[in-house]
Amino acid sequence: MPIELIAILAGAVLLLVLINLNQRRMSPLDPKYYAKKWGDVKVLSRTSAAGGRLAVIEADKLLDRSLKDLRFAGETMADRLKTAKPSLGNVDAVWDAHRLRNRLVHEDVHPKPAKLRSSLKAYEAALRKLGAL
Repeated sequence: MPIELIAILAGAVLLLVLINLNQRRMSPLDPKYYAKKWGDVKVLSRTSAAGGRLAVIEADKLLDRSLKDLRFAGETMADRLKTAKPSLGNVDAVWDAHRLRNRLVHEDVHPKPAKLRSSLKAYEAALRKLGAL
Protein backbone atom coordinates (compact mmCIF):
# COMPACT_ATOMS: atom_id res chain seq x y z
CA MET A 1 0.00 0.00 0.00
CA PRO A 2 1.48 3.36 -0.93
CA ILE A 3 2.33 5.71 1.92
CA GLU A 4 -0.07 8.35 0.59
CA LEU A 5 -3.03 5.97 0.83
CA ILE A 6 -2.11 5.03 4.39
CA ALA A 7 -1.88 8.71 5.34
CA ILE A 8 -5.28 9.43 3.75
CA LEU A 9 -6.89 6.49 5.58
CA ALA A 10 -5.33 7.51 8.90
CA GLY A 11 -6.55 11.08 8.39
CA ALA A 12 -10.07 9.87 7.60
CA VAL A 13 -10.15 7.69 10.72
CA LEU A 14 -8.91 10.59 12.86
CA LEU A 15 -11.56 12.88 11.37
CA LEU A 16 -14.32 10.37 12.14
CA VAL A 17 -13.10 10.00 15.72
CA LEU A 18 -13.05 13.78 16.21
CA ILE A 19 -16.54 14.18 14.73
CA ASN A 20 -17.86 11.44 17.03
CA LEU A 21 -16.29 13.04 20.12
CA ASN A 22 -17.71 16.44 19.18
CA GLN A 23 -21.21 15.02 18.69
CA ARG A 24 -21.11 13.45 22.16
CA ARG A 25 -20.26 16.83 23.69
CA MET A 26 -23.09 18.55 21.82
CA SER A 27 -25.92 17.14 23.91
CA PRO A 28 -29.34 18.76 23.58
CA LEU A 29 -29.39 18.96 27.37
CA ASP A 30 -28.36 22.22 29.01
CA PRO A 31 -26.40 21.18 32.13
CA LYS A 32 -26.76 24.61 33.75
CA TYR A 33 -30.54 24.48 33.41
CA TYR A 34 -30.76 20.97 34.86
CA ALA A 35 -28.32 21.73 37.70
CA LYS A 36 -30.36 24.81 38.66
CA LYS A 37 -33.67 22.96 38.53
CA TRP A 38 -32.25 20.00 40.46
CA GLY A 39 -30.95 22.41 43.10
CA ASP A 40 -34.47 23.83 43.39
CA VAL A 41 -35.85 20.30 43.84
CA LYS A 42 -33.34 19.58 46.62
CA VAL A 43 -34.16 22.82 48.45
CA LEU A 44 -37.88 22.11 48.13
CA SER A 45 -37.42 18.59 49.49
CA ARG A 46 -35.93 19.96 52.72
CA THR A 47 -38.67 22.49 53.51
CA SER A 48 -41.51 20.32 54.83
CA ALA A 49 -43.48 17.15 54.18
CA ALA A 50 -45.54 19.04 51.60
CA GLY A 51 -42.31 20.32 50.09
CA GLY A 52 -41.02 16.75 49.85
CA ARG A 53 -44.14 15.70 47.98
CA LEU A 54 -43.85 18.68 45.64
CA ALA A 55 -40.14 17.91 45.10
CA VAL A 56 -41.04 14.45 43.78
CA ILE A 57 -43.56 16.00 41.39
CA GLU A 58 -41.00 18.55 40.18
CA ALA A 59 -38.30 15.88 39.81
CA ASP A 60 -40.66 13.86 37.65
CA LYS A 61 -41.28 16.91 35.45
CA LEU A 62 -37.54 17.46 35.15
CA LEU A 63 -36.90 13.86 34.09
CA ASP A 64 -39.75 14.08 31.59
CA ARG A 65 -38.28 17.29 30.16
CA SER A 66 -34.90 15.57 29.73
CA LEU A 67 -36.54 12.64 27.95
CA LYS A 68 -38.31 15.06 25.60
CA ASP A 69 -35.11 17.05 25.05
CA LEU A 70 -33.32 13.83 24.17
CA ARG A 71 -36.19 13.04 21.78
CA PHE A 72 -37.31 9.76 23.30
CA ALA A 73 -40.52 8.72 21.59
CA GLY A 74 -43.85 8.63 23.34
CA GLU A 75 -47.03 10.57 23.97
CA THR A 76 -46.81 10.32 27.75
CA MET A 77 -44.09 10.15 30.37
CA ALA A 78 -44.83 6.42 30.75
CA ASP A 79 -44.33 5.91 27.01
CA ARG A 80 -41.06 7.83 27.09
CA LEU A 81 -39.87 5.79 30.11
CA LYS A 82 -40.52 2.60 28.15
CA THR A 83 -38.58 3.95 25.18
CA ALA A 84 -35.71 5.17 27.36
CA LYS A 85 -35.49 2.02 29.50
CA PRO A 86 -31.97 0.99 28.34
CA SER A 87 -30.65 4.51 29.04
CA LEU A 88 -32.02 4.97 32.56
CA GLY A 89 -30.04 2.61 34.72
CA ASN A 90 -32.27 1.28 37.52
CA VAL A 91 -35.53 1.62 35.60
CA ASP A 92 -37.54 -0.16 38.31
CA ALA A 93 -36.67 2.56 40.82
CA VAL A 94 -37.62 5.24 38.29
CA TRP A 95 -40.95 3.52 37.65
CA ASP A 96 -41.60 3.33 41.41
CA ALA A 97 -40.85 7.05 41.69
CA HIS A 98 -43.12 7.86 38.74
CA ARG A 99 -45.95 5.78 40.22
CA LEU A 100 -45.51 7.65 43.52
CA ARG A 101 -45.69 10.94 41.61
CA ASN A 102 -48.96 9.81 40.03
CA ARG A 103 -50.40 8.91 43.42
CA LEU A 104 -49.31 12.27 44.85
CA VAL A 105 -51.09 14.10 42.04
CA HIS A 106 -54.25 11.99 41.87
CA GLU A 107 -54.75 10.72 45.42
CA ASP A 108 -54.47 12.09 48.93
CA VAL A 109 -51.36 10.16 49.97
CA HIS A 110 -48.73 11.08 52.54
CA PRO A 111 -45.74 8.79 52.03
CA LYS A 112 -43.01 8.45 54.59
CA PRO A 113 -40.02 10.77 54.16
CA ALA A 114 -37.80 7.76 53.35
CA LYS A 115 -40.03 6.91 50.37
CA LEU A 116 -39.84 10.49 49.11
CA ARG A 117 -36.03 10.46 49.48
CA SER A 118 -35.66 7.15 47.63
CA SER A 119 -37.82 8.50 44.80
CA LEU A 120 -35.68 11.62 44.54
CA LYS A 121 -32.54 9.46 44.48
CA ALA A 122 -34.03 7.44 41.59
CA TYR A 123 -34.78 10.61 39.64
CA GLU A 124 -31.31 11.99 40.32
CA ALA A 125 -29.63 8.76 39.20
CA ALA A 126 -31.69 8.70 35.99
CA LEU A 127 -30.88 12.34 35.25
CA ARG A 128 -27.18 11.60 35.81
CA LYS A 129 -27.35 8.53 33.58
CA LEU A 130 -28.93 10.63 30.81
CA GLY A 131 -26.24 13.29 31.17
CA ALA A 132 -28.55 16.01 32.46
CA LEU A 133 -26.66 16.30 35.75
